[in-house]
Amino acid sequence: MKRSVVKAAVVGLSMLCATAMVQAQGNVEYGKREYQSNCAACHGTEGRGNGPYNMFMTQKSVPDLAVLARNSDGGFPYQRVQQMIDGREQSELGETRDMPIWGARYASVPTYNPELYAALRIAALIEYVEQLQVK
Repeated sequence: MKRSVVKAAVVGLSMLCATAMVQAQGNVEYGKREYQSNCAACHGTEGRGNGPYNMFMTQKSVPDLAVLARNSDGGFPYQRVQQMIDGREQSELGETRDMPIWGARYASVPTYNPELYAALRIAALIEYVEQLQVK
């Protein structure tokens, strides 16, 4: 087999395995664990922006994640949330922020396809944040 065919097969298999792993765990449950370990310290356990690390923030306040849909005319702003969590685009624009650039952190995990790994972690996290929305 040619090396490019083998590489394509391995990439496809790794994407399939990563997707199956997240789906088997349940995106919301996986996202909840991700949120609790990486976000709750600042955003609070319910996403209301009242986490215990707020006193260390340079921004005036940590955003209330539970009202994202309400503040976007009822539609959850998936793409805006994805860009904020990933953070690499804002970092390239020179914007300052207290929030870590999770896309770079997730993509630095040694795996065959770090960008896919980062995208799946962020997608699961967003799915959980969407569940936090107040009606």
